[in-house]
Formats: sequence, structure tokens, C-alpha cells
Amino acid sequence: MAGLGIELTTELRQTMKLTPAQLQTVEILQMNAIQLEESVNSELMENPVLEVAEAGADDPAQAQDKTVIDVPGKTTERDLFDETPAFDRYDDHDYWETRGHSWGQGRSADVSGGIADFEKYYQAENTLVDHLMHQLHATKCPDGVRRACRFVIYSLDKNGFLDMGSEELEEASENTAEEFRQAIPIVQSMDPTGIAARNLEECLCLQLDPEDELAEDARVIINRLRDISSGKIKAVIRETGITQERLMRILELIKSLDPRPGARFSDGSSQKHITPDVIAEVSGGHASIYMAGSQPHLGLSRYYVELAESTTDEEVRKYLKERIDRAAGLIKNIEQRSNTIISVTRVILEHQNQFLQPGDHTLRPLSMQEVADELEIHVSTVSRAVSGKYLKCPGGTYSLRYFFTAEVAGGTRDSILSRIKELIDGEDPEHPLSDQKITDILATEGTEISRRAVAKYRDEAGILSTSQRRKRF
Repeated sequence: MAGLGIELTTELRQTMKLTPAQLQTVEILQMNAIQLEESVNSELMENPVLEVAEAGADDPAQAQDKTVIDVPGKTTERDLFDETPAFDRYDDHDYWETRGHSWGQGRSADVSGGIADFEKYYQAENTLVDHLMHQLHATKCPDGVRRACRFVIYSLDKNGFLDMGSEELEEASENTAEEFRQAIPIVQSMDPTGIAARNLEECLCLQLDPEDELAEDARVIINRLRDISSGKIKAVIRETGITQERLMRILELIKSLDPRPGARFSDGSSQKHITPDVIAEVSGGHASIYMAGSQPHLGLSRYYVELAESTTDEEVRKYLKERIDRAAGLIKNIEQRSNTIISVTRVILEHQNQFLQPGDHTLRPLSMQEVADELEIHVSTVSRAVSGKYLKCPGGTYSLRYFFTAEVAGGTRDSILSRIKELIDGEDPEHPLSDQKITDILATEGTEISRRAVAKYRDEAGILSTSQRRKRF
């Protein structure tokens, strides 16, 4: 048998790294109004070359150019503003749709002058799915198991639990039960610990450190927590042989564990204080679109620019040149951000112009890829342009993501949600429909949708799970 050894090898590999300027471009595009203001204020304090320039009008929002689109039908501003406001509506999308799954496709230039193809390789982590998918990307496993891992990740509930076994997962996907038996431990090994557990006991056991001298006994106690909560402590001590002192130490350890490891992550849909980024005003059959609030009017300090040109001190010249380049880049990126957001909003409202009609908030199926194709930009640019952004229109304030509605086998999100409610309203209370059963019924009706999507729509509508809806008479 050959012995093991260490060997040095040379490998040629192409990688793509973003420059600080490129990172700033995509970061600023993804910022909402509040984040942008904080970033600008921070730069104003650190960069002496950057200064606030005087606005060209008393109201900066009104001073900027407005993009105008036609709204069909006879519409008055009063009619539209009488609509009931709706706040923070959110439409969940497939991970690869919102993150730009067609990497390596698309155009490199956008209409505002230039978010290049490097954007495809940059993305932020904020949700549990993002966090786990990032780890999966660095995990080596067969393709089938990797697909099963992805399915498991998307099947987790908001607390990080997996309420399906290997066989049930097999029925709901194209993977085998064996692939899921390999995939579940892989996902469970990811951060945060305790993720993808089938129940609370398994969740807590996954978080135990195997090298902790209390771990083995802690697993025993975790499975007897119901007895302990019922006051049967003496019985537990007698039956397990664990001393009372050790039991107290174990209970302290268990208290330090997280019973909901997925709850610490955002679901990407909550924003308590909504500040609109874009405003659409409707009058006389036309909608005017412009950036909301006081857009930062920034400029370069003439004093420092002249000093950089006249100074003979090379260190001073180098310092000022770096600050001038940084300030000029920030100003350009903010202008580009506004142009991109306005362009994306214009295309959205042109496709969803019926939404601006009084009493009619109907949305047609629209994907980010369609908007990207029309503007000849990459879909990831559209995703960042709408991320965390809100549109204030006569009908209320809406997340820009709300206007992207997927068409599934001839139906939209709203029609599918309505059908799910209808099925649950007519179910037998003693034998309520499972999410998988609802999925099967919809499939027979011509609507192809995953079990996980059904669960998401049900949660969004505030409908309880199958076990919580079951009534025993």
C-alpha cells in the first residue's frame, strides 16, 4: 500500500475579482433611499473633496426630470387617490429568478451607461436560503445529491425545520429517497447548527458539541423534556441514572440552544418603516415617474481640486487625487442608480399600466427577465434595482417586487392563492388537506406548482398548517 505524502502542484485558474469601484457601483444600486442617505453622509464626513452642492430648485424632487408614460382610459387624480392604500406587499420569487440564474447570458451594458457584466458575480446574503445556498456552492457532492440539497433548503420553514421525510421528499421531486438521505445530513451540517431538523428534539441534538462531556446524557434528556416539563424529574433521574446535579447542568446547556435556528434570518419581505424610493403621479391619462425625496446634490470642492493641480507636494497630490476619484465615482454611481431605477420602474408600469386604473389592481404575469430584455441589461441589474425599493403611486405604497407576478401553467399568483383558499375552506375539518394533497389537486386542474410554493402561499395568507387545522370531535 502506497504511503500518503504531501505534494506541491501548480494550477492555472481564471478568477474574477471586483475592484473597489465596481463593488461601489453594485452596492449603491442595491441601496434603498435610507441606506443611500447614510452612505452619502458617511462619505461627506470622511472625504473633504466631496461637498453638498446647491440644488437647482427649491424642491429637488420636482427639479429633476420626470419620465412620463401613458395610462389607458380616462383617469383622474382624485379617482386614483381614493383607492385603499396597500403597504409592503411582497411577492416571493424563486431564488435563481431574483438572483439572476442565467449567469453568463445577457448584455453587458445598460441604458444608463454602464453596469457591466461583472454584476453577475456579485450578490448579497440576507435570507436563510441565501445563507445556505452560499455554503452549498462550496460543498463537494454528486449532482443528484446537490439538487436534493437545494430542494431540502427550499423546503425549510421560516424556523429552519424540515417537515418532510426522505420518502415524502422523493414523491414531491425528481430525486430519489437515497439522494435525500445523503442530502439531509449535508444541509444539517451547515450553519446555523440545528437547521433542517424534523422536530425540536433533533434540532437541539444537532446543536450539541460531540466533544462536550455532557453531550451523550444531554441527548437522553432532550428526548425526556416532555416528562421534565410535566414535573416528572424524579422519575427521569431514576430511569436514566443521571444525578440531579448533572441534570441541572444539562438543562442549563439545553437552555443555551436555539429552538428556532432559522428565525434569526430575514425572509426578505419585512420592512417596518417604509420610505418610498420612486413616485408615480397620474394626471390626464399620463403617469409621471421620478425619484422620491431630496436626492443628494453632490459636487467636488473647487478649493481642493485647484490645490491638487497646483501643489508641488507629491503626497498631497496623491491623497487629493484619490479622494477626487472616489468622490467623482460616487456622484456618477448615484446618478446611474437613479437612471436605472427610473428605467426599470417605467418598464414595470408600462407592462402593469392597468394597475394604475381606479378600482382595478390587476397584475399581468411579468418576470424580471422580461424587463431586463427590454432594457438590454442583465437580470441581476433589475433584481438589485428593485431590491428593497418601494413605489408610491395613487393606490398606495408597494414594493417594486410586488409587480413581478409569475405565470404558472396559465395561472397567476393571485389566482393560485385564491384556489388554495377555496380548497381549504371546503376541506373536511377532521381530515384537512395536506400541502402535498393540495399540490396534487392543482396539478390535476392544470396548475403545476411545488409543494413548497403551496406552503408559502398558505403561510402568506395566514392559513394554519394541516396539523393545526385538524379538529377532533
